Amino acid sequence: QDKDALQVALKFIIHFAGDIHQPLHVGWTTDEGGNKIPVQESWDPSAHRMNLHEVWDFGIIDGMEAPTHLSEEDIAKNLTQELKTGSMSGSLEAWSHCGDRADKTNLLKCVTQIASESIKDACTYAYKDDQGNLISQGEDLDEAYFATRVPVVRSRLAAGGARLAGILKYALSATSSDRLLFA
Repeated sequence: QDKDALQVALKFIIHFAGDIHQPLHVGWTTDEGGNKIPVQESWDPSAHRMNLHEVWDFGIIDGMEAPTHLSEEDIAKNLTQELKTGSMSGSLEAWSHCGDRADKTNLLKCVTQIASESIKDACTYAYKDDQGNLISQGEDLDEAYFATRVPVVRSRLAAGGARLAGILKYALSATSSDRLLFA
């Protein structure tokens, strides 16, 4: 049963780390994080009506895969390389360490910081078009919307991965007394 509890805990941490980095997961409550804003995505040849939240959950990533036939694994490998030696390498240290381990309020501070980043991206990029207007019901999100949001999604994915790695490294390198909390 301890093994099952560890597996559930690990799944929760992975899911939470991903969700909190998706801007609309901390979006406005009035529209349920974009779930109540139906949109179309004309950048996708198989465009179908979906909501704004779905666009940010998978639509933009699907669009990133399509032109070059990249898999999600390929995207992850590319982001990992960018984190190690590329354009995002300067952010790796900040993303993978969130404050002082000895500070017992650190986790709350880290989660608050990440959520603040996500809501800023939601307000700046997810909920607005390229002219700064709020996305309206049924709006067609065009190629310009997609192209200008890909860097945001890539950054959020990379930050989420780096932070997840930092959390796991911290948990797995805990002292023997701390390990009892994870066992």
